[in-house]
Amino acid sequence: MTRAALSFRRSGAQFLLDYAAWALALFAALALRYEFDVTEIAWLSLLGVIVIAGVLQFVAGWVAHLYRRRFTYGTFEEVRALTVSFLGLAVVLGSAVAVFGNAVGLPRSTVFLAAPIALLLALGVRYLKRLYVERRQRPDTGATRTLIYGAGYLGAQLVRRLETDPYSPYQAVGLVDDAPQKRNAQIKGVRVQGQLDDLKSIVTATRAEVIVVAFAKADMDLLQRVQDAAMKADIQVKVMPPFAEILGGRARPSDIRDIQIEDLIGRQPVDMRADLVTEYISGKRVLVTGAGGSIGSELCRQIAAFEPRELIMLDRDETGLQTAQLAISGHGLLHTRDVVLADIRDPAALEQIFADRRPQVVFHAAALKHLPMLEQYPDEAWKTNVLGTLNVLRAAELAQVETFVNVSTDKAANPTSVLGHSKRVAEKLTAWMGERAARPYLSVRFGNVLGSRGSLIPIFQNLIQQEKPLTVTH
Repeated sequence: MTRAALSFRRSGAQFLLDYAAWALALFAALALRYEFDVTEIAWLSLLGVIVIAGVLQFVAGWVAHLYRRRFTYGTFEEVRALTVSFLGLAVVLGSAVAVFGNAVGLPRSTVFLAAPIALLLALGVRYLKRLYVERRQRPDTGATRTLIYGAGYLGAQLVRRLETDPYSPYQAVGLVDDAPQKRNAQIKGVRVQGQLDDLKSIVTATRAEVIVVAFAKADMDLLQRVQDAAMKADIQVKVMPPFAEILGGRARPSDIRDIQIEDLIGRQPVDMRADLVTEYISGKRVLVTGAGGSIGSELCRQIAAFEPRELIMLDRDETGLQTAQLAISGHGLLHTRDVVLADIRDPAALEQIFADRRPQVVFHAAALKHLPMLEQYPDEAWKTNVLGTLNVLRAAELAQVETFVNVSTDKAANPTSVLGHSKRVAEKLTAWMGERAARPYLSVRFGNVLGSRGSLIPIFQNLIQQEKPLTVTH
């Protein structure tokens, strides 16, 4: 059966159910009017009114989109449309019967008595079907039993999602909320079990294995409090996507994820002045050195969103370039001009590339950055972080680059390591070239970038996941 035929069949069935509601309601109205003495009923007149009611209901329902599959079944929108169509029919048909009813043996109040009965029957059928459909859509018994912390808008949306998705890996078994007035409140049959302080007893009662934090903006203190309570109750913590992502369509309320380190350390993203960034990137030729690294590839991904005229990704690591190209272009064929294989230690190659591609904006992220390694091999730090930066700066000067951004590190402030000293010299070289070229050449110091190759946090996480010893020296 085609989709159109199935839709027509369902619409026809719904109309027949509404028609049956009117037929039963009109008969019930006359039975009540005559105190259940059916011998008093004018059957031919009743049959005529039932036929007319069916025709009028079809017209009213079609105008109100009831039989054109415009409403989700059993929603408030459908209830409103159903009520309007039934009341409209009652006014039209009831007025006619009030005027001509006595002439055909029908009490003038017949339709007005029947209207509320018919509406209740039609609403009852829709309610029962909605209960049946939602029951079939609930996750199976193998889904993870889940508590939801927060009975507000996001919590309600999450419950509705989980309770109407048969393939959901999570099944909502209870809500947790600290507001006393929400105690025992229910959302689609899922009850508020208590407050976060009661989590241990709630877990025991519901046999839950996961608690999901459903707040629009859960800060570090809140997440730490939930994490502490969850550890005592031996339950796993998960969070929902940010509310802005849900509204923007980039995520769904049911896209639950594990709690991450950045959620707990309180390092919130910095709001960006998109208009200022667009002004000097949009429509420009932008070159990024170290584009295959963790920082460089993220820079490329962010820059691509501002629609530069050309994005040039330069690195000596072909695998890193492939990964960056996959993230931005959706392929890693490495056959296009947006990827350039070159080493910043090679001044002649850099000058040729800059002369050929004529970048207007340069982000210099290529560097060696593992502190212990550079302590062992300081010459390598000198060759890449200092001389390599100087090579990029000279090539940029020859190509008359408009803006140059040197990605530095917080270790360049009062440096005590080879890494810090090498990056501090690179900062001074950048400032010197900026004065010489009379253009904006600047350095930006990054701290411990979460998820970058130089960050200790991914190393710690990996060791913990493998259940290996974790040693912190300083």
